[in-house]
Amino acid sequence: MLTFLKVLKTQDEFWEDSHYEYLKHAFNNEIPPYVIDFRFPKGMLVITDPDFIFESYTTKNKFFDKYPRSYTINKKNLGESILFTPSDEVWAQKRKHLSSAFYKDKMQQQLNSIMSTIYDTIQETIQQIKQGQDELDLNEYIGKMILKAVQICIFGVHEQLENLPFIQNGKTELLSIGVMMNRIVSQNIKRSSNIFRINFEILDQYFVGKAEKELEQNNLTLRRFIFDMINQRRQKNKALKPEEIHHDFLNMLLQDDLFKDNDSLMVDECSTFMLAATQTTTTALSNLFFYLTKNETVKTNVRNEIKDIFGKKLISQISKEEWLQKLSLDEMSNQWNYLCMVVQENLRIEPPARRCTPQIVTEDVEILGKKIPKGIPIVFHFLVLQRNAKEWPEPFKFIPERFDPSSKHFLNAEGKKRKPASFSPFLGGRRICLGKTFAENVIKCIAPLIVSSFDFEILKPEHQQRKPPNGVFAEPVYPMKVRLYEQ
Repeated sequence: MLTFLKVLKTQDEFWEDSHYEYLKHAFNNEIPPYVIDFRFPKGMLVITDPDFIFESYTTKNKFFDKYPRSYTINKKNLGESILFTPSDEVWAQKRKHLSSAFYKDKMQQQLNSIMSTIYDTIQETIQQIKQGQDELDLNEYIGKMILKAVQICIFGVHEQLENLPFIQNGKTELLSIGVMMNRIVSQNIKRSSNIFRINFEILDQYFVGKAEKELEQNNLTLRRFIFDMINQRRQKNKALKPEEIHHDFLNMLLQDDLFKDNDSLMVDECSTFMLAATQTTTTALSNLFFYLTKNETVKTNVRNEIKDIFGKKLISQISKEEWLQKLSLDEMSNQWNYLCMVVQENLRIEPPARRCTPQIVTEDVEILGKKIPKGIPIVFHFLVLQRNAKEWPEPFKFIPERFDPSSKHFLNAEGKKRKPASFSPFLGGRRICLGKTFAENVIKCIAPLIVSSFDFEILKPEHQQRKPPNGVFAEPVYPMKVRLYEQ
């Protein structure tokens, strides 16, 4: 523990999460595939072996479940959401009902709403640039854009949602829902890492001290807001004909037999969808444009693919309707090969979630000759896994061709095919992220719209040499100058 506190004192803007920095320090940057972190009473098993992870997703998947303490600690925020509840029959039934929101036809409607919103936002930004407003914080810009688009998918609301009061250190500030949710979950993670709570499980269900009491109040504020959204929508729908009801996530819940009469469950799942959709895509997209800014050749290749697909020399001539057509799910799977590789490499080099939330095995089990006791918390560390030099030669370089079967970069350091689980940014098995495909498609649809319109310039000299980490629940500042792409 003293070593961990020593490592915490070295924190700066290039700091990864504390757990990762602690492991790097403890093992001199060579983190083994299996580590037991004894800062936790039972020990926490940290795994980055792709073979073990593959077995956990396949032959041993029935033994894996979420760590029960994660559910208890996050209950005030996410309630009975499928994110942390155990994998029982109720969980399976809820997941089955929720998965209908991501069926192809419904997902396409959601993506069309998102692309239309992003296109309009880009046109507004173009006018601002022409008026001389050419500096922005990339992370904040992408975050506002994503929040505006995702709220349409979840709540069917086009106008800006009200900012909510957020209490911290005795002071109140008004925050957007996206930022507020980010901070709430970030503080919940810190709460779960408190040394006293780590050692005394009974504290999980209580908010202890001033800071945690403020967190409890912020949780209630957010949930009250979503309750109000549900009631407003229910009243509004009474005056509409069935064909006039918007096809968004909330309306799907309001018409679903499992959810429609349980407002608390609807709040749980709306909160989870909002959290996952805004934080994952915001992080991934801001990372992507940072890497494209530093990799001119990759950016040029993306733009050349846009020109080839549309058959136009000037990208600015592409209309909103043409974008919607060419970025459909069918067209995406058939034509946008290089873009898809860029998105995958972006998720590899800097996965939005550095590690999975803790898991357990529900009974003693042996995997690859290693005996794993029931109940011990287990974490798969995606960042270490996906920067393994044995599987990913030159792991800190941004090389989209790693995902091209015809490229030499497709192979590992020994010239062989990579192990299947060496790329795993969304977990796997039965607890794989429900919105995985949605998040990937959102990134693929938004990236061409932005890269076809803007060039970014990194303003801080130190950022030009080294990229500050950006993962879920982080709020790095990326000062950028933005200018119109001269075609």
